[in-house]
Amino acid sequence: MPEAIGINPPPTRCPVMYYVVCSRCSYVLYSGEKPVEIIRVLAKYGDKCPRCLKKLSLEPKKVVVKVHKQKRSGP
Repeated sequence: MPEAIGINPPPTRCPVMYYVVCSRCSYVLYSGEKPVEIIRVLAKYGDKCPRCLKKLSLEPKKVVVKVHKQKRSGP
């Protein structure tokens, strides 16, 4: 199947946020609207959590998906 070039998906009402957190102390290592490769997060922090110094792993310990609804404005 050919790849679509130059076509942007329609904007969503609720932006998706991605987080990478330490499994020991819950320090947020990454948060953003774009997914990130875990290896980049590990490289940024030198393979250790800056708060608790736990060695970080490439294997995710837990994956959580949450949907946050925005309050509607108007009548």
